Amino acid sequence: MAKTQTKICTFAAGLLLSGTALATFAETPAYSVYQLRSHSTNQGGSLDWFTLNTTSTFGTTCGGWGGRVVFIIQDDDKGKKIYSIVQAALLSGRTISAAINDTKTSGGYCYVQYVTVGP
Repeated sequence: MAKTQTKICTFAAGLLLSGTALATFAETPAYSVYQLRSHSTNQGGSLDWFTLNTTSTFGTTCGGWGGRVVFIIQDDDKGKKIYSIVQAALLSGRTISAAINDTKTSGGYCYVQYVTVGP
């Protein structure tokens, strides 16, 4: 037990002393999905994104479309899950909240870090 605690403390101390800033996320309140878009590889690359039904910028510098913040979905296994959750929320009328890190961008648009289905 003591070895495990020592390893954890050493790892934590290493993070603190490394000077590496940990990413902070801005999580939105729950809104309905306004738009979900998927581009083919022929048009704009393999890019999927969504917007929420609000014009708030959530205090970020993320780019927008139609006055709404664009949440880019990563093109990986987790991104496929996020796309499915967003699509289900859009079709069912459920609300979601989304977390973004405005330091992770593509062309000024921010990548979604996670989504949560609301009440």
